[in-house]
Amino acid sequence: MGRIIILVGLLLIGGSVSAKQCTRLDANQADAVLDYLDSWKNVHLAYTQYLRCEVNLGIFEGFSNAVSHLLQNDWARVGELSAIIRSDAHFETFVLRHVDETIEDEDRRRLDEFARDHCVPEAVPFCAKLRARISSLGPWRQGNAT
Repeated sequence: MGRIIILVGLLLIGGSVSAKQCTRLDANQADAVLDYLDSWKNVHLAYTQYLRCEVNLGIFEGFSNAVSHLLQNDWARVGELSAIIRSDAHFETFVLRHVDETIEDEDRRRLDEFARDHCVPEAVPFCAKLRARISSLGPWRQGNAT
């Protein structure tokens, strides 16, 4: 609970979603928030506040690490992700964009397996898009996608 309060506080300080550019202050705040992206709710909240800061490579990679970590280590919460996507379709595009080449081969295989074999009914459309995204990254260095 404390992590959520800190995250909300940092986000409230961060300014409005409507700003077009990522200021230095925005980038610093977005960078600070990256440490709290431990749930889909927190990732979505940061996305709504700091999407404009993705142009900063460190922030982009931080978002990618958070998305990858949640998908790999907390697959049981993919239903929570699906519920957020149903209310904010653009968030799905954000999540899929952060499934990228930085994910190791073995982790890509595991994500593909999760999406193929362990997808909850409400997340089936997302799982299909996740598998397509993983496939679009090209063949794995140590084998081929199945």
